[in-house]
Amino acid sequence: MGISSKQGLLLVVLTGFSLPAPAVIVADYSVATSHPTNAPSGDWGVNWDYVYKYKNSSAVAVGSHWLMTAAHVADDAASATVVANGTNYIQQEIIFHAAADDPEHTNRADLALVRFDKAFSGSYPLYTGTFPSVPPHSKLNAVLIGYGKTGTVFSSYYTEAAGGNGVKRWGSQKIDGTETAAYDNGGTTGLTENDGIKMQFDLSDTPYEAGVGVYDSGGGCWVKDGGVWKLAGINTTRSGTAPNFTGTFAVSMPAYETWATNVMNPTGDLDGDGLPNYWEQRYGTTTGLVASADIDSDGFINADEYAADTDPTNAASYFAISGFLASTNQTVTFLGSTSRQYQVFYTTNDLAATNLTWIAAHTNKITGTGANSSITVTNTAGKAFFRLRATLLD
Repeated sequence: MGISSKQGLLLVVLTGFSLPAPAVIVADYSVATSHPTNAPSGDWGVNWDYVYKYKNSSAVAVGSHWLMTAAHVADDAASATVVANGTNYIQQEIIFHAAADDPEHTNRADLALVRFDKAFSGSYPLYTGTFPSVPPHSKLNAVLIGYGKTGTVFSSYYTEAAGGNGVKRWGSQKIDGTETAAYDNGGTTGLTENDGIKMQFDLSDTPYEAGVGVYDSGGGCWVKDGGVWKLAGINTTRSGTAPNFTGTFAVSMPAYETWATNVMNPTGDLDGDGLPNYWEQRYGTTTGLVASADIDSDGFINADEYAADTDPTNAASYFAISGFLASTNQTVTFLGSTSRQYQVFYTTNDLAATNLTWIAAHTNKITGTGANSSITVTNTAGKAFFRLRATLLD
C-alpha cells in the first residue's frame, strides 16, 4: 500500500480517458463543490454540513462536542480551532485510539476523537452494519467528503496535483470489501494497524468516482443504511505506487464503534477510575484526573470532590457544613449541588468510641438547591453529633 503523510479527496468525472488539469476538472468541480444533494444523477445526498476543516485536513462530527479524524492529523501542530459559520470551536482534548481503551483490538488504529468547547450544529450516526466480501459480491455505494488536493484521473488510477486543497468536495465510490492495513503516516502516531474498508478506483463504477489524496485524511466515507446516511469509515490512506494511485483505504466504523461510543459516552468511565468521563472532561480531559489525587490541595481527593460535585481545581470549593442551628429542631445549612442528594446522620456516641454508629436523621434524601441549601431534623437527645452525606441522585 502506498502511503503519503496526509490524504485528500480527488474528485473526478465519468469518462474512460485522462482528464488533464485544469479545464475539465474545473467543470467537474461545479458538481463536486456543490452540496451532494444537488448531484445531477443518482442518490448521493449526504448532508455534508458536519464535515470540517481541521488542522488543514479534514474531520467529521460524530457527537455533540466531538470530531473524529485520523490520528496522524490530530497529532499535527497546526491550529486546532475549527471555524464554522463565523463561530470558533476551541479544541479541549484529543483522545487517540489505544488498545488499552478498546477490548476489541490489540493494536492502536489511525483514529482520534477530538472534543471541543461547544456543541456543533449536528453530527453523523456511525454505521454498524456489514460490508460486502470482495467481488464478485455486490459492492456498496459510498460517498467521500473532504478538503484535499485536486488531480488527474484515468480509467483505473489517478494522480495528484500540487494544490487545490482547502475546499470541501465530495465524490462517489463503491466499497469493495474489508481489509487490514498497517502503516506509518508520520508524526508522533507512528505505526498503526487498522481494520478498514477498501475502495478500488474504477471510473466505470460510479458517476462521480473519487479517490483520496493529500489533506483529506480524517474525512469521511458514508453509506446509506435504512434510508439514513451513516459514517462508515474515516479516510486515512491510499493504495498504489506514486504517482499512480489505485484506491482508497478508510478505517472501518463498525470495527471501532464500541471504542468511539465509550469515549463519547458522558456517563461512561473510559479509564475505569470511578470518575465518569463527563466530570473529568469538565475539569480537564476525559482520562486526565487521578481519583486519589488532590490537585487543588484542599484536603479532598478527586473521588471525594466528584461524590460531592465540587470543583477539584478550586481549593475554595469543597464539601462542608456552612451553618448549624440547634434548638428544638436542628438545621444544617450547606452549599448543595442540584445533581446531588443529601442526608443528615447523627450519633449519640463519643466520636472516639469503638462502637460509633451513625443513624439517619430522616428517611427522605434532599436534592441540593445551591447556596443556602438546608435540611431540618428533630433530635431530642441531650448530646448528639451530626454529619451530612452527599450521594448521586437516585
